[in-house]
Amino acid sequence: MINPMKIKSALTAVAFIPSLIFAQNYDVKKGKISVEKNLIATYDGKGSIFKLFDLTVSSPSKKPLIHIQEKWVDFKNPLRRDGDRWAEITFLNDPEKKMNYHFPNDGRLIERDLIGLLFKDGTTSLVQGEALNEQAVNDYIKANNFDFVADSQYIRQFEKDNKDRIMEPLSRNKKVATTLNVVGKSNQTSGRGTEYTVRYDIYQDGVLLGQVEKKTIPSLNFGIKAYYVIWKRVLTPYTFEGKTMKFGILAFLEDGSSEFDNELVLMTDKSIIKFKTSDHTNAEYQIVNLLISKGIL
Repeated sequence: MINPMKIKSALTAVAFIPSLIFAQNYDVKKGKISVEKNLIATYDGKGSIFKLFDLTVSSPSKKPLIHIQEKWVDFKNPLRRDGDRWAEITFLNDPEKKMNYHFPNDGRLIERDLIGLLFKDGTTSLVQGEALNEQAVNDYIKANNFDFVADSQYIRQFEKDNKDRIMEPLSRNKKVATTLNVVGKSNQTSGRGTEYTVRYDIYQDGVLLGQVEKKTIPSLNFGIKAYYVIWKRVLTPYTFEGKTMKFGILAFLEDGSSEFDNELVLMTDKSIIKFKTSDHTNAEYQIVNLLISKGIL
């Protein structure tokens, strides 16, 4: 005689399988990925906030299914102030499939959030039992793939065009003192805290030379860092990402300091001008006059 309770248990188990495949809420912690307290995958690897992550997602029985390797490139360009940060993801099926996932705002992610990119609440699970869910993987790649090569080419082409624009000299009497006029102030909250931005127009002998954009940012040691971008007026306005621009990027300084050498990076060839300052959060005049004295602005 068939036990009704066993039939009920079997039907319940069968009914639960699709809920793992089409999972709605994931619990990611301590090397385990679960749905409703049921283990669907594991993860391990190496990396930290100071070292790029290299992780592997495996089935419950430890069969490797997905490899995640964190990548970062610093373009030394204010358009990509934090560089490009992404994860190279390899789906270890046959044949292997690769993709890149661009991190939101080019920020760092902790291990749990990195795994969370693959297991987002409300999405179909990429893992189905001891294998990958092929359709879910294909849909995930289609929706999230980041073309780093195209983005890199885009930045390098901008730099080439920008270099041509900022080479033209701006005629005026260089013996006259420069003036900086505030033309805008703003602030925004980011992963660093609240960033304050001030923009100045640069004038000498009544001629508009360009702009200084200064950001002051809380740092990890509770001090203040300063980030400067110096723009030079171009003789022919141009269109960039749908906007009419009358300035090109001339130089930038990241993480200004009053204790160590400051490094001003020139956009023409990425060479560096080192200088010291007594107040790194109010060095805009010093930077502008330095560029003028060297015949760059």
